Amino acid sequence: MKKITVLFPVLLTWCALFSQTAADYLRKGVEAIDRNSYDSAVMLLSRSIEKDSMLYGAYVNRGYAYLEKKEWQKCYDDLTRAIDKYPDSVAAYHIRAIFFFTVNYTEEAIQDNTKGLSLAVSDTQRISLFLNRGNAYQQKRDFQHAYEDFYRAYMIDTTRIEVINNMATVLDDLGRKQEAIDQLKRIIRIDPTFLGPYVNLGFQYSRLGQYDEALKWLNKALEIEKDEPLALNNRGFVKYNLK
Repeated sequence: MKKITVLFPVLLTWCALFSQTAADYLRKGVEAIDRNSYDSAVMLLSRSIEKDSMLYGAYVNRGYAYLEKKEWQKCYDDLTRAIDKYPDSVAAYHIRAIFFFTVNYTEEAIQDNTKGLSLAVSDTQRISLFLNRGNAYQQKRDFQHAYEDFYRAYMIDTTRIEVINNMATVLDDLGRKQEAIDQLKRIIRIDPTFLGPYVNLGFQYSRLGQYDEALKWLNKALEIEKDEPLALNNRGFVKYNLK
């Protein structure tokens, strides 16, 4: 899951030597999130909110920390407060969409990602939101809309492996097997060390009954990670079919 952090400029004055400001606690809360110290992040961000209840970035980041802690109601409440305080917060819509997706509120996830896209100002934001909305469409088995969103992300950055991998997955769902295979091979050309496409190619070719080709890709997967369980399982199936 992608981390979203919101930092605000901090005006440093001599007072900062003697007391922690709301912005100080916000900054330290973000640093705790970066360390995956979510309990500490909640404590620090709560202090930020105590000092300045209008600092919406503290709600956004605390909402993310609650998401990681799987405290769903607190996560939803914080992100909704952030949106109430600053309705143009792309980060708040983005994280709340991830929350909705995680708890299987698919339509709400699509709506929040759509709202975030209407507010997005950077390609980085747009790629993440298209990916997340595509995942939500895929969750509801609307594979065509999922593909369209992944393709929009792909048109922004044609080298991003996560985007290409998602496209390959949904192309398979749409029955476009050869296109899925082509995309998986494209990932390998970009990053030959990435394990997933080798395993998926082995699976795809075994489904097509092309067991010699499947064995080739699974052997390559196991050269990268000799104990990868899915590759071992699939290679066993392929060897069985090869007698």
